[in-house]
Amino acid sequence: MLSQAQKDTVLQKILNEPKVPAFLKKKLGKILFPVLINEVDILLSGALPVEIQDLINSTADGLTPEETAHLSQVLIGYALAKIKDKPVLQMVLPIVLPIIVDTIVDALAHGNKL
Repeated sequence: MLSQAQKDTVLQKILNEPKVPAFLKKKLGKILFPVLINEVDILLSGALPVEIQDLINSTADGLTPEETAHLSQVLIGYALAKIKDKPVLQMVLPIVLPIIVDTIVDALAHGNKL
């Protein structure tokens, strides 16, 4: 779903986000966050309902504010529900997932420009 350049953009947003604890950025930033971004990308691109995938893939003009608000809620809820069997993700993902999803949704709101 995301290109490597888009993943790099998401990583930079996470590393610049003040809500992300400094110890996570220093100790795990260059290793863990790219893994988390890949996990979320695989999770969302491989298992989203068709209507959500269609919404993501048909954004030449961008999403409406209503669509972005709905999509953000759906993606966060979906990803959190799918990590129940992954303890490491359970600890860290709730901190960075909103940043990842908001970055993706904001890009979709602007016509797929991350």
